[in-house]
Amino acid sequence: YEEGGRNIVVSRRRLLEKELQKAREEFLSKLYKDMIIEGTVTRFASFGAFVEVFPGIEGMVHLSEMSWSRVRNPEKLLHLGQNVKVKVLGVGRDETSGKPRISLSIREASPDPWQDIESRVQEGQVLDGGVTRCVSFGAFVEVLPGVEGLVHVSEMSYTRRILRPEDAVKVGDKVRVMVKEIDKENKRLSLSMKDVEGDPWADVLKRYQEGKVVEGRLEKKEKFGYFVSVEPGVTGLLPKASIERSPYAADLEKIKEGGTLRVMIENINQAERKMTLAPAAGEEESNWQSYAGSATSFGSLGEKLRQAMKEKNKGT
Repeated sequence: YEEGGRNIVVSRRRLLEKELQKAREEFLSKLYKDMIIEGTVTRFASFGAFVEVFPGIEGMVHLSEMSWSRVRNPEKLLHLGQNVKVKVLGVGRDETSGKPRISLSIREASPDPWQDIESRVQEGQVLDGGVTRCVSFGAFVEVLPGVEGLVHVSEMSYTRRILRPEDAVKVGDKVRVMVKEIDKENKRLSLSMKDVEGDPWADVLKRYQEGKVVEGRLEKKEKFGYFVSVEPGVTGLLPKASIERSPYAADLEKIKEGGTLRVMIENINQAERKMTLAPAAGEEESNWQSYAGSATSFGSLGEKLRQAMKEKNKGT
């Protein structure tokens, strides 16, 4: 339009931009910590995702705030354009640009899975889960969305000696575990893989008796004797003194770890999970002894028959 003979062009775009900026400032003035709002996923970064909560205003959801479960790749959980509910963790301004900096959480906008843990998980319950990470002392297993528990290395197997969790599992493995303890206050679960397998010592007295000869595998040689596995999870001690007294001492000394040997069970202490062993004759010698014993018995019988025939002949 004309004013005082001058043409004044008013930029509609600038007016709209000014109005939008005013609306943004008003939105930010009403934004507060712990507020629950909705937004749209606009872009991803290696450390998280950006969510637009108002036209031209984005907040950042860190990886650790995306879910109660452990998230490594945001694009596997979210997609561009997805509408999400978020909780405001913090509102501030960038010191250099002055632009808003808003920290958001998708996780905190959803119910805490530990709130009703007692109604969903009980001690002694067997659950299927996935290994989320391995540490020096064990492996963490997610048994429910957002609920992880620890399987200590000592709880991984009855049948194998596990020194590192990676010897038994790796991240991503599906495993079956038993819940040993629930600590809701500290959000901790103690889990066991070996209790699902079953304890081989539980009925060991049904399978083994003192005096029984079995074939075992030499697990380890120590100064005080040999540890011999008679079955997966059941290991006995063959004392050094018993080896030295044995007529097979020289042969026993030659056996390497991993080799097999015949042993006799001397004692079983089920409560302390201990078994004492003694050297036993090799299979060939055992067979020879059985044959020699049979031959002796047969010879004695023959001698008696010959003696009876002699007595009969004398009578005639």
